[in-house]
Amino acid sequence: MKQFSFFVFSLFVFTNSFAQIKDGSIVYEKKMNMHRRITDEQMRAYIPEFRSSKHILYFSDSISNYKPLVELESNEGGEGGRMIMSMGASMMGETTDLFKNYPKATATNIIEFGSNTYNVTDSIKKQTWVLQNETKNILGYNCKKAVFKQMQQISKQTRKFTSFSVNGDREIKKDTSFADSAKVKEIEIIAWYTNDISCPSGPEEYGGLPGLALMVDIDNGETVYAAIELKKEVSKKELKEPTKGKKISNEDLSKLRKKMMDNMMQSGGGQGGGVIRIMHSGN
Repeated sequence: MKQFSFFVFSLFVFTNSFAQIKDGSIVYEKKMNMHRRITDEQMRAYIPEFRSSKHILYFSDSISNYKPLVELESNEGGEGGRMIMSMGASMMGETTDLFKNYPKATATNIIEFGSNTYNVTDSIKKQTWVLQNETKNILGYNCKKAVFKQMQQISKQTRKFTSFSVNGDREIKKDTSFADSAKVKEIEIIAWYTNDISCPSGPEEYGGLPGLALMVDIDNGETVYAAIELKKEVSKKELKEPTKGKKISNEDLSKLRKKMMDNMMQSGGGQGGGVIRIMHSGN
């Protein structure tokens, strides 16, 4: 009887490990609530409430690479318009690759910043997840809930705007007045991970769980990453550690961002960098 029980247990472990997905790719939709940090009602009227974009995560065993896909602009709010921000990506930098190697506990971030490419390699951020019993089905996979809390600096920028019209396109141009305030608050991050995928990764910097995170909710819906497509195959070239770009530390990159932002504020935007254009696609 003991031998039979051991046989059944061994068969269960073997079947479970055999069914576990080790390689593949996941497409996430990232949805941001743009109104959560905007207190000015006039500005809210011009900016859609939600902004959506797609990203893809390639994974194999304990390594992954996270890349952006073609960006989508949501039509929710803002009179059905789509917003083009001329300075957003160039000022903060756009990540083209986020490669994570969990056995080595390192993350390599390739950032396009203006006309330059930077390579930031650092340790993977540790996240103290609290595993819970609640479950959710995502794309047919049983997922478990995990939660952790972290302190986040919230920056609010206040500008005075003048509205005018050019060639039928409504624009808002920044005046010279500018104020910046920051505060720190505790936010809650909720992840839904599946043990059916062995890679401990997830969207952007989130991961380190017993399985891959198929959904991450930051601060009660301010930003949500949701898996919308999963494939059980991946090209090995997508999982090569990126080496391009000038090596730079996170600290030096932050200084570079601040310097560029200060220069832009002092010059009143410079070459249209401080202009937000609202282009209406209907209605």
